[in-house]
Amino acid sequence: MVNLSISIRRYPLISFFIFTFSFSWILFLIYILNPNELSTLLLIFSIYAPALSAIIISKITGNKQNCDNTRVKWITFLIIWVIATFIFILNYLIQIADLPFLIIIGSIILGLLPALVVSSGFSQNLDIRAIFRSYIKPEGHFGWYILAILYLPVIFLIGIVITLGFGQPVVWMSLPTGVELFGLIILTFLYTFFFGAGTNEEPGWRGFALPKLQLKYSPLVSSLILGLIWGLWHAPIYLPQYDSPFQFILFLFNTIKIAITLTWLYNRTNGSILSTALLHTIGNLTFEFIPATLASEIIQIVIPIILIFIDRMWKKN
Repeated sequence: MVNLSISIRRYPLISFFIFTFSFSWILFLIYILNPNELSTLLLIFSIYAPALSAIIISKITGNKQNCDNTRVKWITFLIIWVIATFIFILNYLIQIADLPFLIIIGSIILGLLPALVVSSGFSQNLDIRAIFRSYIKPEGHFGWYILAILYLPVIFLIGIVITLGFGQPVVWMSLPTGVELFGLIILTFLYTFFFGAGTNEEPGWRGFALPKLQLKYSPLVSSLILGLIWGLWHAPIYLPQYDSPFQFILFLFNTIKIAITLTWLYNRTNGSILSTALLHTIGNLTFEFIPATLASEIIQIVIPIILIFIDRMWKKN
Protein backbone atom coordinates (compact mmCIF):
# COMPACT_ATOMS: atom_id res chain seq x y z
CA MET A 1 0.00 0.00 0.00
CA VAL A 2 2.90 2.34 0.75
CA ASN A 3 4.43 1.65 -2.68
CA LEU A 4 1.04 2.21 -4.31
CA SER A 5 0.66 5.55 -2.54
CA ILE A 6 4.13 6.60 -3.66
CA SER A 7 3.36 5.62 -7.26
CA ILE A 8 0.11 7.58 -7.21
CA ARG A 9 1.87 10.64 -5.83
CA ARG A 10 4.53 10.34 -8.51
CA TYR A 11 2.12 9.67 -11.39
CA PRO A 12 -1.26 11.13 -10.37
CA LEU A 13 -2.59 11.63 -13.89
CA ILE A 14 -1.71 8.14 -15.09
CA SER A 15 -3.14 6.73 -11.85
CA PHE A 16 -6.34 8.64 -12.49
CA PHE A 17 -6.75 7.20 -15.98
CA ILE A 18 -5.94 3.63 -14.85
CA PHE A 19 -8.40 3.76 -11.95
CA THR A 20 -11.14 5.37 -14.06
CA PHE A 21 -10.89 2.90 -16.92
CA SER A 22 -10.51 -0.17 -14.68
CA PHE A 23 -13.43 0.71 -12.43
CA SER A 24 -15.75 1.68 -15.29
CA TRP A 25 -14.90 -1.08 -17.74
CA ILE A 26 -15.40 -3.85 -15.19
CA LEU A 27 -18.93 -2.58 -14.51
CA PHE A 28 -19.49 -1.94 -18.22
CA LEU A 29 -18.65 -5.60 -18.87
CA ILE A 30 -21.09 -6.81 -16.20
CA TYR A 31 -23.86 -4.81 -17.88
CA ILE A 32 -22.95 -6.01 -21.39
CA LEU A 33 -22.88 -9.67 -20.37
CA ASN A 34 -26.14 -9.55 -18.40
CA PRO A 35 -28.29 -6.44 -18.89
CA ASN A 36 -30.91 -6.30 -16.12
CA GLU A 37 -32.11 -3.89 -13.42
CA LEU A 38 -29.12 -4.54 -11.15
CA SER A 39 -26.50 -4.26 -13.88
CA THR A 40 -28.20 -1.06 -15.12
CA LEU A 41 -27.78 0.45 -11.66
CA LEU A 42 -24.12 -0.66 -11.72
CA LEU A 43 -23.76 0.97 -15.14
CA ILE A 44 -24.92 4.30 -13.71
CA PHE A 45 -22.53 3.80 -10.80
CA SER A 46 -19.67 3.13 -13.26
CA ILE A 47 -20.15 6.51 -14.93
CA TYR A 48 -19.09 8.10 -11.63
CA ALA A 49 -15.59 6.61 -12.01
CA PRO A 50 -14.03 9.92 -13.22
CA ALA A 51 -15.39 11.89 -10.25
CA LEU A 52 -14.57 9.16 -7.70
CA SER A 53 -11.08 8.77 -9.16
CA ALA A 54 -10.53 12.51 -8.84
CA ILE A 55 -11.53 12.37 -5.16
CA ILE A 56 -9.41 9.31 -4.35
CA ILE A 57 -6.26 10.48 -6.15
CA SER A 58 -6.59 14.02 -4.77
CA LYS A 59 -7.07 12.67 -1.26
CA ILE A 60 -3.78 10.78 -1.57
CA THR A 61 -1.80 13.58 -3.20
CA GLY A 62 -3.43 16.66 -1.64
CA ASN A 63 -2.93 18.52 1.61
CA LYS A 64 -5.47 18.72 4.41
CA GLN A 65 -6.44 22.04 5.95
CA ASN A 66 -8.37 22.61 9.17
CA CYS A 67 -11.57 24.46 8.36
CA ASP A 68 -14.95 24.81 10.01
CA ASN A 69 -17.06 23.55 7.10
CA THR A 70 -18.12 20.16 8.44
CA ARG A 71 -21.66 21.15 9.40
CA VAL A 72 -22.32 22.98 6.11
CA LYS A 73 -20.82 20.08 4.18
CA TRP A 74 -23.18 17.55 5.80
CA ILE A 75 -26.22 19.79 5.33
CA THR A 76 -25.32 20.16 1.63
CA PHE A 77 -24.75 16.42 1.37
CA LEU A 78 -28.19 15.58 2.83
CA ILE A 79 -30.03 18.12 0.67
CA ILE A 80 -28.45 16.90 -2.58
CA TRP A 81 -28.95 13.27 -1.53
CA VAL A 82 -32.69 13.77 -1.06
CA ILE A 83 -33.07 15.76 -4.29
CA ALA A 84 -31.01 13.34 -6.39
CA THR A 85 -32.85 10.29 -5.02
CA PHE A 86 -36.22 11.91 -5.71
CA ILE A 87 -35.17 12.84 -9.27
CA PHE A 88 -33.97 9.29 -9.97
CA ILE A 89 -37.23 7.73 -8.73
CA LEU A 90 -39.39 10.27 -10.57
CA ASN A 91 -37.50 9.71 -13.82
CA TYR A 92 -38.02 5.95 -13.46
CA LEU A 93 -41.76 6.34 -12.71
CA ILE A 94 -42.30 8.39 -15.86
CA GLN A 95 -40.82 5.62 -17.99
CA ILE A 96 -42.26 2.65 -16.08
CA ALA A 97 -45.27 2.95 -13.76
CA ASP A 98 -44.11 0.11 -11.52
CA LEU A 99 -41.37 0.83 -8.97
CA PRO A 100 -39.47 -2.35 -7.99
CA PHE A 101 -37.94 -2.54 -4.52
CA LEU A 102 -34.48 -2.89 -6.10
CA ILE A 103 -34.90 0.47 -7.84
CA ILE A 104 -35.88 2.17 -4.58
CA ILE A 105 -32.80 0.81 -2.81
CA GLY A 106 -30.64 1.52 -5.85
CA SER A 107 -31.83 5.12 -6.13
CA ILE A 108 -31.04 5.75 -2.46
CA ILE A 109 -27.51 4.39 -2.96
CA LEU A 110 -26.95 6.18 -6.25
CA GLY A 111 -28.19 9.43 -4.71
CA LEU A 112 -25.15 9.33 -2.43
CA LEU A 113 -22.84 9.93 -5.41
CA PRO A 114 -23.97 13.41 -6.54
CA ALA A 115 -24.32 14.33 -2.86
CA LEU A 116 -20.67 13.38 -2.32
CA VAL A 117 -19.55 15.34 -5.37
CA VAL A 118 -21.35 18.60 -4.59
CA SER A 119 -20.52 18.54 -0.86
CA SER A 120 -16.84 17.96 -1.74
CA GLY A 121 -16.75 21.68 -2.43
CA PHE A 122 -16.39 21.99 1.36
CA SER A 123 -13.69 19.32 1.69
CA GLN A 124 -10.79 19.87 4.07
CA ASN A 125 -8.48 18.52 1.37
CA LEU A 126 -7.29 21.51 -0.64
CA ASP A 127 -6.98 19.60 -3.92
CA ILE A 128 -10.47 18.13 -3.64
CA ARG A 129 -11.95 21.49 -2.70
CA ALA A 130 -10.20 23.15 -5.66
CA ILE A 131 -11.89 20.72 -8.07
CA PHE A 132 -15.40 20.77 -6.66
CA ARG A 133 -15.81 24.24 -5.14
CA SER A 134 -17.39 25.75 -8.27
CA TYR A 135 -20.51 23.64 -7.59
CA ILE A 136 -20.87 25.68 -4.40
CA LYS A 137 -19.25 28.94 -5.48
CA PRO A 138 -19.29 29.41 -9.28
CA GLU A 139 -16.12 30.90 -10.77
CA GLY A 140 -16.04 33.54 -13.49
CA HIS A 141 -18.69 35.87 -14.90
CA PHE A 142 -22.29 34.59 -14.93
CA GLY A 143 -22.37 35.25 -18.68
CA TRP A 144 -20.19 32.22 -19.29
CA TYR A 145 -22.83 30.05 -17.60
CA ILE A 146 -25.54 31.48 -19.84
CA LEU A 147 -23.31 30.64 -22.78
CA ALA A 148 -22.81 27.09 -21.46
CA ILE A 149 -26.58 26.62 -21.30
CA LEU A 150 -27.43 28.18 -24.69
CA TYR A 151 -24.42 27.06 -26.74
CA LEU A 152 -25.65 23.77 -28.22
CA PRO A 153 -29.43 24.45 -28.29
CA VAL A 154 -28.81 27.65 -30.28
CA ILE A 155 -26.45 25.85 -32.67
CA PHE A 156 -29.03 23.12 -33.25
CA LEU A 157 -31.82 25.65 -33.83
CA ILE A 158 -29.67 27.65 -36.26
CA GLY A 159 -28.92 24.39 -38.05
CA ILE A 160 -32.65 23.70 -38.38
CA VAL A 161 -33.29 27.20 -39.78
CA ILE A 162 -30.50 26.77 -42.34
CA THR A 163 -31.76 23.30 -43.28
CA LEU A 164 -35.33 24.50 -43.77
CA GLY A 165 -34.00 27.51 -45.69
CA PHE A 166 -32.45 25.14 -48.22
CA GLY A 167 -35.78 23.33 -48.55
CA GLN A 168 -34.62 20.21 -46.72
CA PRO A 169 -36.94 18.39 -44.28
CA VAL A 170 -36.31 18.24 -40.52
CA VAL A 171 -37.69 15.29 -38.59
CA TRP A 172 -38.74 16.25 -35.05
CA MET A 173 -39.06 13.79 -32.22
CA SER A 174 -42.51 12.91 -30.92
CA LEU A 175 -42.80 15.00 -27.76
CA PRO A 176 -45.58 16.24 -25.47
CA THR A 177 -46.55 19.91 -25.53
CA GLY A 178 -47.12 22.76 -23.10
CA VAL A 179 -46.58 22.28 -19.39
CA GLU A 180 -45.93 18.57 -19.83
CA LEU A 181 -43.02 19.26 -22.22
CA PHE A 182 -41.58 21.89 -19.87
CA GLY A 183 -41.75 19.47 -16.94
CA LEU A 184 -40.13 16.73 -19.00
CA ILE A 185 -37.26 19.04 -19.99
CA ILE A 186 -36.64 20.10 -16.38
CA LEU A 187 -36.73 16.51 -15.10
CA THR A 188 -34.43 15.29 -17.89
CA PHE A 189 -32.02 18.14 -17.21
CA LEU A 190 -31.83 17.36 -13.48
CA TYR A 191 -31.51 13.62 -14.08
CA THR A 192 -28.77 14.16 -16.68
CA PHE A 193 -26.95 16.62 -14.44
CA PHE A 194 -26.94 14.24 -11.47
CA PHE A 195 -26.57 10.88 -13.23
CA GLY A 196 -25.62 11.47 -16.86
CA ALA A 197 -22.82 14.04 -17.18
CA GLY A 198 -22.78 16.96 -14.79
CA THR A 199 -21.53 15.55 -11.50
CA ASN A 200 -19.92 12.29 -12.59
CA GLU A 201 -17.72 12.92 -15.64
CA GLU A 202 -16.71 16.58 -15.58
CA PRO A 203 -14.99 16.62 -12.14
CA GLY A 204 -12.66 13.92 -13.45
CA TRP A 205 -12.01 14.88 -17.06
CA ARG A 206 -11.98 18.66 -16.74
CA GLY A 207 -11.59 19.09 -12.96
CA PHE A 208 -8.67 16.70 -12.41
CA ALA A 209 -7.11 15.67 -15.74
CA LEU A 210 -7.30 18.88 -17.77
CA PRO A 211 -5.35 21.19 -15.42
CA LYS A 212 -2.63 18.57 -15.04
CA LEU A 213 -2.37 18.15 -18.80
CA GLN A 214 -2.18 21.93 -19.23
CA LEU A 215 0.82 22.04 -16.90
CA LYS A 216 2.75 20.19 -19.61
CA TYR A 217 0.93 20.98 -22.84
CA SER A 218 -0.96 23.76 -24.54
CA PRO A 219 -4.77 23.94 -24.20
CA LEU A 220 -5.11 22.58 -27.74
CA VAL A 221 -2.82 19.58 -27.25
CA SER A 222 -4.39 18.93 -23.84
CA SER A 223 -7.84 18.95 -25.46
CA LEU A 224 -6.75 16.54 -28.20
CA ILE A 225 -5.27 14.10 -25.66
CA LEU A 226 -8.16 14.31 -23.23
CA GLY A 227 -10.81 14.23 -25.97
CA LEU A 228 -9.37 11.01 -27.38
CA ILE A 229 -9.07 9.34 -23.96
CA TRP A 230 -12.53 10.53 -23.00
CA GLY A 231 -13.96 9.06 -26.20
CA LEU A 232 -12.16 5.72 -25.79
CA TRP A 233 -13.55 5.45 -22.26
CA HIS A 234 -17.00 5.01 -23.85
CA ALA A 235 -15.84 2.21 -26.15
CA PRO A 236 -17.26 -0.88 -24.36
CA ILE A 237 -20.77 0.62 -24.31
CA TYR A 238 -20.79 2.50 -27.61
CA LEU A 239 -18.92 0.15 -29.95
CA PRO A 240 -21.59 -2.62 -29.86
CA GLN A 241 -24.22 -0.03 -30.85
CA TYR A 242 -22.49 0.88 -34.12
CA ASP A 243 -22.72 -0.99 -37.41
CA SER A 244 -19.10 -0.22 -38.31
CA PRO A 245 -15.90 0.97 -36.56
CA PHE A 246 -16.06 4.10 -38.73
CA GLN A 247 -19.07 5.29 -36.75
CA PHE A 248 -17.08 5.04 -33.54
CA ILE A 249 -14.23 6.98 -35.18
CA LEU A 250 -16.75 9.74 -35.88
CA PHE A 251 -17.78 9.59 -32.23
CA LEU A 252 -14.12 10.04 -31.20
CA PHE A 253 -13.90 13.02 -33.52
CA ASN A 254 -16.96 14.50 -31.80
CA THR A 255 -15.51 14.02 -28.31
CA ILE A 256 -12.29 15.76 -29.40
CA LYS A 257 -14.32 18.57 -30.96
CA ILE A 258 -16.39 19.19 -27.83
CA ALA A 259 -13.31 18.74 -25.63
CA ILE A 260 -11.75 21.81 -27.30
CA THR A 261 -14.86 23.87 -26.51
CA LEU A 262 -14.96 22.57 -22.93
CA THR A 263 -11.28 23.41 -22.42
CA TRP A 264 -11.88 26.92 -23.75
CA LEU A 265 -14.85 27.38 -21.39
CA TYR A 266 -12.94 25.89 -18.44
CA ASN A 267 -10.08 28.35 -18.94
CA ARG A 268 -12.41 31.30 -19.49
CA THR A 269 -14.20 30.61 -16.19
CA ASN A 270 -10.97 30.25 -14.19
CA GLY A 271 -11.41 26.50 -13.83
CA SER A 272 -15.15 26.20 -13.19
CA ILE A 273 -16.39 22.63 -13.36
CA LEU A 274 -19.96 23.87 -13.01
CA SER A 275 -19.69 25.64 -16.38
CA THR A 276 -18.42 22.55 -18.20
CA ALA A 277 -20.95 20.38 -16.34
CA LEU A 278 -23.76 22.61 -17.60
CA LEU A 279 -22.50 22.54 -21.19
CA HIS A 280 -22.06 18.76 -21.06
CA THR A 281 -25.50 18.26 -19.50
CA ILE A 282 -27.31 20.60 -21.89
CA GLY A 283 -25.46 18.97 -24.77
CA ASN A 284 -26.84 15.54 -23.86
CA LEU A 285 -30.26 17.10 -23.30
CA THR A 286 -30.22 18.85 -26.69
CA PHE A 287 -29.71 15.59 -28.56
CA GLU A 288 -32.87 14.25 -26.91
CA PHE A 289 -35.16 17.16 -27.76
CA ILE A 290 -33.82 18.95 -30.86
CA PRO A 291 -33.01 17.13 -34.12
CA ALA A 292 -29.43 17.33 -35.35
CA THR A 293 -28.76 18.50 -38.91
CA LEU A 294 -25.76 18.60 -41.22
CA ALA A 295 -25.69 22.38 -40.76
CA SER A 296 -25.50 22.11 -36.95
CA GLU A 297 -22.69 19.53 -37.27
CA ILE A 298 -20.70 21.89 -39.50
CA ILE A 299 -21.21 24.78 -37.07
CA GLN A 300 -19.95 22.60 -34.22
CA ILE A 301 -16.75 22.05 -36.19
CA VAL A 302 -16.28 25.67 -37.23
CA ILE A 303 -16.72 27.20 -33.76
CA PRO A 304 -13.93 25.21 -32.02
CA ILE A 305 -11.60 26.16 -34.89
CA ILE A 306 -12.49 29.82 -34.35
CA LEU A 307 -11.92 29.47 -30.59
CA ILE A 308 -8.49 27.93 -31.22
CA PHE A 309 -7.42 31.00 -33.19
CA ILE A 310 -9.10 33.57 -30.93
CA ASP A 311 -7.38 32.27 -27.79
CA ARG A 312 -4.27 30.95 -29.57
CA MET A 313 -4.86 27.64 -27.89
CA TRP A 314 -1.73 26.16 -29.44
CA LYS A 315 0.32 28.28 -27.00
CA LYS A 316 1.03 26.86 -23.55
CA ASN A 317 -0.54 28.87 -20.72
